[in-house]
Amino acid sequence: MKIALTVLALVLDLLCLALMVAIFFMSHPSDSAKLGVAILAVVVAGNLPALIWSLLPRKTVDESAAAAGIFS
Repeated sequence: MKIALTVLALVLDLLCLALMVAIFFMSHPSDSAKLGVAILAVVVAGNLPALIWSLLPRKTVDESAAAAGIFS
């Protein structure tokens, strides 16, 4: 379930970026509109590394006392 939701979030982020780029190139925005689009693009693009990082498998932690060296 976690992988499916992460992939869905990645797809939605990419669609959002594509929509912003399409609107940006189809219209003639003012300087303040360019700044707003740039800020939104940075926020959306900033989510991508965290979403991709969450797809990587994590190491399981060995919680046994011998592995921790508590009683040695």
